[in-house]
Amino acid sequence: MKPVPFIVLIFAIVLLGVGPKLEATHAFETFSGNNVVVRHAVNDDTLAAGQDVEIRAPIKGDLAAAGAAVSIEQPIAGYVMAAGRNVEVNGSVQNDLWAAGASVEINAPIGDNAMLAGREVNLHSSAAVRGDARIAAGTVNVKAPIKGNLHIAARTAQIGSEVDGSVEARVQRLKVLSGAVIRGDLIVHGPYPPEISSEAKVLGKTQFNQIAARSNWSWLWWWFFSFAALLVLGFGALALSPVWANHVAGIICARPGASAMTGLIGLLLVPIVAGLLLVTVIGIPLAVILLALYVSAILLSGVFVGYLLGGWLLDRIRRGDTSPWARMAVGALVVSLFVSLPWIGGIVQLIALLIGFGALVLEQRDSKLGLYKADRWRNGDGFQFQVRMTDNVSVLVCDTGHHAD
Repeated sequence: MKPVPFIVLIFAIVLLGVGPKLEATHAFETFSGNNVVVRHAVNDDTLAAGQDVEIRAPIKGDLAAAGAAVSIEQPIAGYVMAAGRNVEVNGSVQNDLWAAGASVEINAPIGDNAMLAGREVNLHSSAAVRGDARIAAGTVNVKAPIKGNLHIAARTAQIGSEVDGSVEARVQRLKVLSGAVIRGDLIVHGPYPPEISSEAKVLGKTQFNQIAARSNWSWLWWWFFSFAALLVLGFGALALSPVWANHVAGIICARPGASAMTGLIGLLLVPIVAGLLLVTVIGIPLAVILLALYVSAILLSGVFVGYLLGGWLLDRIRRGDTSPWARMAVGALVVSLFVSLPWIGGIVQLIALLIGFGALVLEQRDSKLGLYKADRWRNGDGFQFQVRMTDNVSVLVCDTGHHAD
């Protein structure tokens, strides 16, 4: 059964909405591959995706970068959107910075706002944020001066710098270190009051709102709900087309960097285009359809990540010939477990959303352009995706050296 190409519709509307503007201004410079290194200055907006991405030359426009490791070593004149397992910013950013990864290290000035998410986020003393900073992570360390307000959601956080605005933190534990200066208010939500050094200064009011730590039972119920929702969506996708599920999972397997970058761009562009359509009478029906399909794509993004992960795990234990339904069930169980974990669950959800959404877009593009030469993709390190036919049902195999034949 052929799946409805709703992602194609989404991006067709996006291109109709922003295409003339892009053509009227300037083109994007695109870099992709296994190891991407930008060595020469770029005068346009830049898209970079690969296993490892290094920006070693100045960029005079905006930058969107995605990969397992993303390193920005030179100044960026515009906005920066970066996603990866490890993200490091050592070159100045003249406008906003959006960065997400397991580890996010900021060592250079940010010209405006910073939105950071990860398992661990460090704003080092060599950095500075000239606007507001919003950080969500398991562990947060702020040693860079913040000119605006600072918002933190974390398990543990430390502030050891000057904050010209106010600080609002939703944390289990917060330490305000010696030498820190908060010129606005300090508002803390959590189970424990903040630990404020005697040599730190809070010039505004200090407010602590005690919130009881979430019980194990509530966490288990949230895990069960997440698992059930993901399982129902996954079984629905498999009932629609097992081949489609294999194709999308294969693209995630072979092109994770490109999937994440495409997802990042799509998630940002679609609401903007929908907003533009809503201001016109003739565009309202299109905006409603676009937003409905956008939500559908977001819901399905975690399904394909779970399907890929379930297949990979079963293949590791020599159970690669199990049914697609079992693969979906195992993947839904694991993904829902990580999504429901306190503090890092939101990061896992964001990564799954970016990769799954982007892979949906790439799969629809490839199918429409007739790019399926074979049901196999391979990346540089030998990790491969295969579609095998067992009892007339497509079966996913992600292999890094062991075989389930």
